[in-house]
Amino acid sequence: MILHLANESDGIHFNGWVFGGGTRAPFGYITNGLSLPTEPVIGIWVHLYVGDGTMALLVLACQTLLWWPLNPMGYPIAKIWLIDSLWISIFLA
Repeated sequence: MILHLANESDGIHFNGWVFGGGTRAPFGYITNGLSLPTEPVIGIWVHLYVGDGTMALLVLACQTLLWWPLNPMGYPIAKIWLIDSLWISIFLA
């Protein structure tokens, strides 16, 4: 769809992020990570495995318990900045 719209309007109406920085950002991130490696941090690995275990339990509960009310995808999506600001605006209103 983006390529179709860009072809129709020559991409002039798009934000610079769509055809500029957004397409190069993942490669820059990987290049920086490979050229400047860091030591592993145990705390990050602990959080990773705790999050994986929590997600596995949520998926297992959703698949086996018909009455389970929580969708497992809510767990990783809950910390996206849009959802975070939505909850703040709901509770402060």
